[in-house]
Amino acid sequence: MRGKVVRRMAAIGVLALALAGAAALAQGLVYHGNVSSHIFHRPGCRYYTCGACSAVFSSREAAIKAGYRPCKVCKP
Repeated sequence: MRGKVVRRMAAIGVLALALAGAAALAQGLVYHGNVSSHIFHRPGCRYYTCGACSAVFSSREAAIKAGYRPCKVCKP
C-alpha cells in the first residue's frame, strides 16, 4: 500500500512540474542560463530561478550556440 502512495505522489510531482513548465512557456519564458556554470534550464526545472541564472534564451539552439550546455536534471 505504501509503495502505491509513493508512486502516486511521484506522478503528481512530475505532473506539477510539467504544468509549471507549460505555464512558463505560455508566458513567453523559455530558457534560463546560469552565467557561472554555463548550464541552461527549461521552465519547471528546480534550478530555473537560481540566482546566477540571468542569461535568457529564446531557444535551445540559441543557448548551445552561446556556449551553454543542457541541464542534466531537466534535460532541455
